[in-house]
Amino acid sequence: MSRLLALSPLRPRTTVQWFPSWRPELDEALAHLPEMETCPHRLFRALATNQTSARKVLALVREDGRPLAVFALRRRNRHWEPVGELAVPNALAPSQPGRLFDALSALGAYVRVPDWGRPIPPSANVRELEFFPTYRVATDVDFDALWRDLRNIDRVRKARNRCARLGDVEFEIDHPAAAAWTIGSWGRKWSRPYEDIRALAADMQVAADFLAPRGEYHAFRLLHRGEPVAGTNWFVHGDTLVAHCSYRDPAYASFGVGVRLDELFFRWSAASPYRTIDIGGEFDYKAKWAKEGGVHANFSVMPPHLALAKTGLEAARRLARLVPAGVAALPLLDGLHRRVGAEAIT
Repeated sequence: MSRLLALSPLRPRTTVQWFPSWRPELDEALAHLPEMETCPHRLFRALATNQTSARKVLALVREDGRPLAVFALRRRNRHWEPVGELAVPNALAPSQPGRLFDALSALGAYVRVPDWGRPIPPSANVRELEFFPTYRVATDVDFDALWRDLRNIDRVRKARNRCARLGDVEFEIDHPAAAAWTIGSWGRKWSRPYEDIRALAADMQVAADFLAPRGEYHAFRLLHRGEPVAGTNWFVHGDTLVAHCSYRDPAYASFGVGVRLDELFFRWSAASPYRTIDIGGEFDYKAKWAKEGGVHANFSVMPPHLALAKTGLEAARRLARLVPAGVAALPLLDGLHRRVGAEAIT
């Protein structure tokens, strides 16, 4: 028996160290980890240290003492999410090649993973899994033929004609204030139903400010009499333009300014150095502009004991709503629900 044990390979020892703020140990770990394709270490550090209304924590995952990954997580309602969420595409965490999911599972927290485009490893820790189509289009396509096929051409023409009747409408490219205007307007719009959006918008601006001087970010606006009425921002990833965020002034909705701006953006792309437009997914309107180009997923990574606690609290909340006396307990249950996944960190 002792001989068999001696010959058996030892399982790697994985440890997680949490930090409330940036520490030199994290810089040392980053020096041993490859940079993410879309998010250099300097940008990752800037997002991790950007002070917003949302709580942030840092985690260093080691395997046998060597860095496996560095995480920067932002608190969002009842879960944690990578600080790259909505700020930079495909920027979950710097990690050793092929080991990102292992490092995520080692955290032992309730972490929401967005826009995953790779095969999902079989794991009891994967919860709340949802798939969605994403949309892509080549910039050398015949856009009119494409939009006719997608039954979007009439909508495009109507917006074009209405903006022509409006008069004094201009297409603007990469004005220094454009990215911030669209991000700020987007943040104000969505912070009404979702209070935590303001924290995300602040991190989005950090990413835009970092990437734009490198030629890796573009901002387009539609102006009426010199004032912005719609905006759309795009990342540059190699020869691909990747959608970031957009906004249209509701006072101009009847003129179709958002549709008109999208049309002008697509036509601009045809003469640009970029070959592909990645519109992303999750919203039905994207299917009006491009055809399906793949399937991505959102899911949570959560250890079984947290999943059990979350399921129990959700059931208790449903039951409390059915009993008049139980309504008084809802604030307490909501507070406990928000705590799920945090005890591994605090």
